[in-house]
Amino acid sequence: MDINQEVYFTIHLKDSPGVLARITSELMREEVDMEGIWGFGVGRGTADIIAVPRDVQKFKRVATERDWNITEGTCFRIDDVNRKGALFDILSKLAADGINLHAVDAMAVGDKFACYLWAKEEDNILIGELLGLRTPLI
Repeated sequence: MDINQEVYFTIHLKDSPGVLARITSELMREEVDMEGIWGFGVGRGTADIIAVPRDVQKFKRVATERDWNITEGTCFRIDDVNRKGALFDILSKLAADGINLHAVDAMAVGDKFACYLWAKEEDNILIGELLGLRTPLI
């Protein structure tokens, strides 16, 4: 299992047709390579786009130049082989230590499994320890 802590950004914007296409078009034009991107309507005509860029500084530059309303945080990306119980093993380990996750996005393609986990920032050190993160926390 490969565990990484990643920087992500939430782009807060108006919920309207084509907004995700516009954002991804601008990122593509500026050659900002993405690990992942998700879009959600959050009510009252607003939406959040969650973006995990490969180059954090390049993403920040593009967001600043376009005056995007962004917030920054950290999440975890886990890559493993696709097997029954892969997600359960991770979630049960965290639950046993009282970690409350805000969001989980998991997917398996062929023989590969990956998931992103979001929690309170103050829980990130414990999450890293529980999952065996070997690289320093951001």
